[in-house]
Amino acid sequence: MQTNPNLRYSSTNISILMVILALSLFSGCASLDVTQMVPDAPTTAFKNTGQSIRTISVRGEQDSVWGGPSYAKKEEIHEAVALSLSGSGLFGSVDRGQGDLELLVLVRSQDQKVSLMLEYTGLLTVTYRFSDQNGNVVWTKTLESSGSSHAFSGATRTRVGRERTVKANLTALLSEIEASWP
Repeated sequence: MQTNPNLRYSSTNISILMVILALSLFSGCASLDVTQMVPDAPTTAFKNTGQSIRTISVRGEQDSVWGGPSYAKKEEIHEAVALSLSGSGLFGSVDRGQGDLELLVLVRSQDQKVSLMLEYTGLLTVTYRFSDQNGNVVWTKTLESSGSSHAFSGATRTRVGRERTVKANLTALLSEIEASWP
């Protein structure tokens, strides 16, 4: 009995495709680079508030979907907020278990839009609520931000756009604290 060589070639291709599909199902999206989320150093120093942030809590994470948008995770947001506030000099210490303030970072929404030219724009809305040791709200602000990328690779475009979105939000946070801290 003779086998059809074209049939054998087709089954080999199908096997390869099945392996590629299986590998892609078990591989996740690349995580975001927290250092790219931290605002650039300001050209002039921020005024110190004279207070310290004991803890930072992040709530409201939105789950990423395989093949869909890659959203910032709680851990990534936490680290980016802590690095941004520490580097700003606005507070004596940040997230070291000592201080007179608690910071709640509430991620209200994360979204994306894609233009016809394949530019990815990430959207982010976050409420920052600073409370004293008695739970009284000292300062609160809700900030919306967006960040775009038109990198060639779709995965890079999504990742860079999301990092820029978080960075824009944290840049706005530092400016708002500087401008309106009580």
